[in-house]
Amino acid sequence: MVLYSAGAPGPAEYETEWATDPVVENVASVALETLTTHTITAADFVYLTGATEVRVFLLAMISAAAQAVPLVAAHHIGITIQRQINDGGWANLIDLTAIPPMGLVGDGAMGAWSAPIDIAALVASGDKLDFRFQVDSSDAGSVNYTTSFVVLLVYRMA
Repeated sequence: MVLYSAGAPGPAEYETEWATDPVVENVASVALETLTTHTITAADFVYLTGATEVRVFLLAMISAAAQAVPLVAAHHIGITIQRQINDGGWANLIDLTAIPPMGLVGDGAMGAWSAPIDIAALVASGDKLDFRFQVDSSDAGSVNYTTSFVVLLVYRMA
């Protein structure tokens, strides 16, 4: 996709993306739980020949759906987004456990959260990228979490 083209100020910028498949899993615990790891392989995460990186964003997406009581009062869900580059160890990108960004009230309730995160300083063409969510719940009711990630590269051609 062309973000802007000839005739506009500056050289044309383009974008491409890599997306992980959504994963659904159930958690019934108030303990901090690590959800499924999503991987973009090094063989897949390769910039086009002649491309110069402008920006790289991670779009982290999570939704929660209450599946069972005791979700009778407000249920607060703190989240942490973690990354691992080239199997170099896990590190937090964002920790939102102190002020939980999602809340569910009662069985059948749903919530979602997503945000773009600038990861340009962390990645390069040919890197293996692993991303995952951790969830910290205030209620032990059963919750289905759906998670996925998109890495978006904005680039210029030489």
